[in-house]
Amino acid sequence: MNKKAYISILLTVFLIVSVAVDVSHGVEIINFQEEGIQELVLSTKNPIDEVEHEALIADLQVQGVEILDDLAKRRGRALSEEGGYTYLLSFDETYNAWIDAKEVLEETLMEESIAVQFIEPNYSVEATIEYSVHPSQDWHYDMIQLKEAWDLTRGSANVQVAVLDTGVNYLHPGLQGQVNVELGGNYTEEDLFHDPMDRNGHGTHVAGIIGSYGITAGIMESLSIMPIKVLNDEGQGTNYWIYDGILHAIENKADVINLSFGSTEHSQLIAGAVDLATEKNIIMVAASGNDGVHGLQYPAAYPSVISVGSVNPQGSASLFSNYDRYLDVVAPGEGIYSTGL
Repeated sequence: MNKKAYISILLTVFLIVSVAVDVSHGVEIINFQEEGIQELVLSTKNPIDEVEHEALIADLQVQGVEILDDLAKRRGRALSEEGGYTYLLSFDETYNAWIDAKEVLEETLMEESIAVQFIEPNYSVEATIEYSVHPSQDWHYDMIQLKEAWDLTRGSANVQVAVLDTGVNYLHPGLQGQVNVELGGNYTEEDLFHDPMDRNGHGTHVAGIIGSYGITAGIMESLSIMPIKVLNDEGQGTNYWIYDGILHAIENKADVINLSFGSTEHSQLIAGAVDLATEKNIIMVAASGNDGVHGLQYPAAYPSVISVGSVNPQGSASLFSNYDRYLDVVAPGEGIYSTGL
């Protein structure tokens, strides 16, 4: 095993702390009532040429459906050459619910002889942030024996850790030299020249746990954080933004992807992105969920993702942390001190 692979795996084990955080710091995906959904995600089984694309646009407009984004075209189709394309669609008020729009869409695609991989709602996500910082980092670092690990390595700037969240405050004194803004991205409606600046706080908190210095001490002293904003300044976003963010991390050769959020709903869109990352040997880490119930949330529930639960200072399972026989690992997750805005 080469040194970079070794450090990537070691870092993954330690940055698990950043996803096992309590409900006051966590990000939870909330699937809003279905009558509130106004967007669908369409994935085709095969590529669509320009003639088919223009015909599809015309037919959908007649049906009150609009293509908001052609993700594969925007990305130069680099990740879709052997498969189909992904579209973000909206439908007008003539439809009572998304399921009605889906049925009409399926009929239209059948008439156009376009094979469908899936059509699903573009569920909304929301972050719940109420910070309560702890005056000491000693207990959780002692629990994971981090100081002993530092004798082996302090990290490597060659290791790219993609943080998909509310962005990262890359101007924070404790994060200087740790955040690679040039490789960052912003896939929210607040996309200001792709600026991944965090104006919410959650993403900066997570990034500081992974790697910071000064008043706070992150897991790694040397690394490269790739800030990818998939939740807006209110801590809200969509599955489509998350999908876009994972593709960004893949294209920019991330070694590790950190996902500090979860959903009770399986999404073929997100599952597809997870599969693509796995094919590229990218390590993915996700929170088990903050509902305190049996059953892992997604994407932690996907087999190729390392699922992380939370324990308290006594080493007992946190009351809020989801659990399951398939849970991969637990880590300190209560009162974690880190960087903020």
